[in-house]
Amino acid sequence: MFENRLRLSVLIETFNVGSSLGSSCDTRRICQGHNAGPIGLRGPASRVNAGWHRSFDLPLKLHVGSQSIWTKPATPDSIGRMDEIIGLFPTPFMRAPATIGGALVAGLVTHFSAMAERDNSSSANLTHTAVLRPGDSPLFVEAANLITPKLSEFGVLLFGERLPWAIKEMWVNFLDQGGRQAMHNHANSFISGIVYLTPTHPDSQTVFMKSPGGYDFAFKNDHAGTSPNQYSADKWISPAPTPGDMVLFPSYLMHAVPPNPGARRISMAFNAIPTRIDSWGYSITFGG
Repeated sequence: MFENRLRLSVLIETFNVGSSLGSSCDTRRICQGHNAGPIGLRGPASRVNAGWHRSFDLPLKLHVGSQSIWTKPATPDSIGRMDEIIGLFPTPFMRAPATIGGALVAGLVTHFSAMAERDNSSSANLTHTAVLRPGDSPLFVEAANLITPKLSEFGVLLFGERLPWAIKEMWVNFLDQGGRQAMHNHANSFISGIVYLTPTHPDSQTVFMKSPGGYDFAFKNDHAGTSPNQYSADKWISPAPTPGDMVLFPSYLMHAVPPNPGARRISMAFNAIPTRIDSWGYSITFGG
């Protein structure tokens, strides 16, 4: 049975972003996403950095999500003295390709392009629509009906229960050439999401950041001789999207968009909340 264990360098298809690592991590501590599985091991061939595991003399068992991966083939003799690396409390990230069909994508682009009326405070080449409720537009209603089932699935990862979810606000972003979106997260929300409505230049794919934490002094080992991995990297570039693709993430997760060197990039963003949460009788009900 041991010969059939997965090697660390083989293709793995389903992970979460808290345990994701692509082989194109560079010295800027950024992990680049390319070919994505359902929930995100990233890299040109979806491979974990093949050189990282060679320093381990014994077979090493990595617990990643619901899967276990062996760095070397395990044998009965080595099992009893095998070290294990366990990824604690990973951050879930959902990539949902083709959530919205082409006709609705085209309708959203056409309708809301005339409503880009709010300038971004950090970038002169980034504008937004007003923050709207789903009921403010039939197009938003149609989009929300396609998105909401995914929210229920993703919410199970956050709260351990399938709850009713509602999108509380939606808006559309227009990133022109040279524009960027500064690092931010979303307040008063539990799940946030992005639906990509136009092609995205590779240099302006959404970047997600590890929280800087609350410390006064920062110590890093960051130079040309280091190789970032799923524990040491502090940035992760999401996979290249196509129009209609959606991503979901916890609203607290920091993210940004680097300067866009290409054509106008249009995306629809939203925030969602469950109808209620309960902790042994201490419950909170939310209203949209």
